[in-house]
Amino acid sequence: MNRVKRLVLPFVVLLSLHALAEEADPAKILAKVQATYKAMQTYKAKGTVQMDMDMSGTKVSMETSFTMALKKPNQYLVTWTQENPMMPGMPAQTGAVWSDGTQPYLYMGMMNAYSKIEGDMMALSAATGISSGAAFTIPSLFLSAFEEQPAPFD
Repeated sequence: MNRVKRLVLPFVVLLSLHALAEEADPAKILAKVQATYKAMQTYKAKGTVQMDMDMSGTKVSMETSFTMALKKPNQYLVTWTQENPMMPGMPAQTGAVWSDGTQPYLYMGMMNAYSKIEGDMMALSAATGISSGAAFTIPSLFLSAFEEQPAPFD
């Protein structure tokens, strides 16, 4: 069954990309993207968030690598590792936010501690800044915790 999902998901993504390529109106493209995420039952990805900042005339680039596994309605695991170029000898900052569907948690590697968080929205929001947005962007399109919120592209 897992093999079928691995084969079908790229096909669905390719079909979606083809449909998006035919559309010229940005609002319609974003609506199709939202509808695609809403129709999915699971989602898995890994990637990197690149942030380029200008801090008092000094240009700083920061990379945050992340992984995520999402399953509707409210199971998720988002992990991240962030190198801090401002502190070259320091270890990378790691973290995770997850829920087994009954209780969300937040882990902060720098403190080597995790805590229970009251609600999925709060857990994912708490992780958003320290994960460079990895814990918010896709989960906000996918998970039921965000159904009452305005769509992020509106």
